[in-house]
Amino acid sequence: MRAKSGSVFGAFSGALVTVKGLPMSYNRDLQETHPTSGADAGCKREPPLLIDMLSSATFDTGRMKEEAGKGFSTATELADTLVRPTGFPSAPHT
Repeated sequence: MRAKSGSVFGAFSGALVTVKGLPMSYNRDLQETHPTSGADAGCKREPPLLIDMLSSATFDTGRMKEEAGKGFSTATELADTLVRPTGFPSAPHT
């Protein structure tokens, strides 16, 4: 399911770029937005699988909390870490 979500998102992004570039309404370019990777079938087949999987999943919340406190757990921290050595100005913290 994780890999399929990448395919679906990629197809969606491609469709958005195609539609954005259209000079007017319908165009033959839209033929490129037709599903070719089976993404549409996956969108119908996989939600019930995900529901079944999550209904039987167990989570170690103590371990999750411990892991979340480790470094680089957020995109903001990663961005700050990349920017600090360069001295590149960042947005002021509020």
